[in-house]
Amino acid sequence: MAVPKAVARHGRSFVRDAIVATVVLVGLCGLAQSIQFQPIQIPGYLLIVGFDLLEVTFGSAGANYDVLFGAYLLGLGAVGTAGNHVLRRWAPPPTIPGGGSASLVPSS
Repeated sequence: MAVPKAVARHGRSFVRDAIVATVVLVGLCGLAQSIQFQPIQIPGYLLIVGFDLLEVTFGSAGANYDVLFGAYLLGLGAVGTAGNHVLRRWAPPPTIPGGGSASLVPSS
């Protein structure tokens, strides 16, 4: 049974977006650790504080901190991507003044 192109494209788009979101989150944490300019450290710091709140709620991660923090970042990337895809399906497609469409996907 062949998978319709729209379904296959949606699956690849979700995976690609999840990877990009996770890489961005890891990059923000990396900036928080390596850059000493405090305004740049704030987003990464907020990610670390969010994980610490989970640690307080569910107990200390102990020796598994790095593994669980990585899973936390993967989970945030997946949740953010899922929210993005829900909003894309819910929102009307953007239009260009004059009657054109701003969609990058050719209509068929």
